[in-house]
Amino acid sequence: MMTLARFVSCQHPLVSPEGDGVGHVDVKLAQLPAPVPFGLHWHRRNDAHPAQRWLREQVALVCRELYGIGAAQ
Repeated sequence: MMTLARFVSCQHPLVSPEGDGVGHVDVKLAQLPAPVPFGLHWHRRNDAHPAQRWLREQVALVCRELYGIGAAQ
């Protein structure tokens, strides 16, 4: 399970209009109670769409490699 602590500890893209390295999402996430569940959801019409399938596979691969987390297909 991707916990808030794991997410916050990861490097991730950040766009800060002030250029200070702290974004609005990071500030709000720091205020959430942990753990924060994470899941992928999509419309069934996209199950076989090649680009959608590729993106889901990439997210699952990263979760498995970094955290040993499996993903529901």
